Formats: sequence, C-alpha cells, structure tokens
Amino acid sequence: MVCLRRGGATIAVRLLLLLLAGAGSVTAATLQNIAFTTPYEALYLVDVDGIEVGEMVRSLTLNNDILTLRSTIYTTGFWAVLRKERRSESSRFQPTATGLKLLGYRFHKLSRSQEKEATLVINSSGTAISRVDGREHRFPYAAGLHDVLSYQWLMRRQLASGMRQFSYELIDKDERKTYQFQVEGRQQLELPYQTLETIHIRRTDNPAREVEFWVAPALNYLVVKISHHDDGRIFSSQLLKLTYEEEHRAPLHTD
Repeated sequence: MVCLRRGGATIAVRLLLLLLAGAGSVTAATLQNIAFTTPYEALYLVDVDGIEVGEMVRSLTLNNDILTLRSTIYTTGFWAVLRKERRSESSRFQPTATGLKLLGYRFHKLSRSQEKEATLVINSSGTAISRVDGREHRFPYAAGLHDVLSYQWLMRRQLASGMRQFSYELIDKDERKTYQFQVEGRQQLELPYQTLETIHIRRTDNPAREVEFWVAPALNYLVVKISHHDDGRIFSSQLLKLTYEEEHRAPLHTD
C-alpha cells in the first residue's frame, strides 16, 4: 500500500482508524473505493514519434458523491505556434459496489481550422443520447455502459482485483462499440516522473489501431503511459507529475 501524504495524514492511517473503530462493514470494495476515488491531478508529456509536442492533464474530482474524470491535451512550445490545438473531454459517473453508473460525457476540440463538440447524457427514460456536432444519436442504456474515459477508471479497480482480460460496452461519439483489452505482462518503465514497475495492457479488438496502456500498482493502478498508432505515427503520453488530494472520497452505492 502506498501512503499518500497531505498535511501529515495518510490513506493508510485512515484505513487503520476504520479497523480500530471496529467497522464491520469495511469490505474489500470499501478499501478499493478509498484508493480509487481519491482526487488527483496528473501531468503527462505528449510526443509524436519521439518528438515532444505538448502536454496532457488528467484529473479526478469529487462533488456530492459524483466523480468527474477529465482529460485535456494541448500543444506547447514551437508546436503550439505551428499547430495550436486543444482537446478536452470529461466523464461524470457514480461509483458503485461492482462498477460505476454513467451520468454523462463531454468532448470539445479546438484548433485554428476547426471546432468539434460532442456530449452524452442519460435521460430519465433510460436512453443514452449522444449529440455530435449538432446531430443526435440515441442508444438504449443498460448497466455497464461506458464512455471513452469512464472505463479506464473501472479498469483500475478490476486490475487491483486480479483481472487480466477486460471488455467494455461504450458510446464513442455516434457509435456503440465494444473495447477489449488484455494484460501482456509486467514491465519496468523509466518515465519522466520516475522509474516504476508497471502492468502492460493492450487493446485487442482493433488490431489496425494499436492502443496500449501501462499502469503502476504503486500508484493505485494509475495510467502512467499511453501509446497508440495512427496513420503510421506513434503518439505517446508519459507521466511527469502527480499530486493527490486525499481528504475527499465518495461512498459506494448499490448497483
């Protein structure tokens, strides 16, 4: 267990206090919840074919038991002058005992030449409504449905429980897709952040678009590197900086 310090307090100390208080309801799911709903902000360096072109900021925040996972990628330095671009997306969901309840997703991309927007909302009648650049698409909603960010949060919990193969039904803009992943093994990575022991995960449902994740068990299975191949180029993001705020965490809700 990694002790995440802020103001002298640690997650380990909080867990110990729960156990000493005789909290019979402290289950494995509760312990996972404490780790995986801890708010954080992570900064990544982004490169294309080994050339640094920008940064990515990812954060997890908590408000009234609702988690929001955000990701923003933007060009920096010379590349911001040559091709200024910013892509932001966010996912809102509620953690449950076995997964999460999806609440909504937003996407916005802005460059000098174009602007794109997409949203996903779940209405009261159980329909997932996706709006992409003004066009509406409707999908039946069922428990276990994800967007392109939320499944990554759930994967952290599943990795901690020992899973090695993963399948997620999700809405990606105007399409319903199935993403599948498998654990390839363990690998020690030298990152801008530090050298870490990682678990290497590969997407298996779309060989034409190779996608890989590396997560660090020592950082509560946080994604520390992302790599994908697109049009013959390799895009990569590597962890540079990580800060935690451990005073707030969401309670688990029943599915």
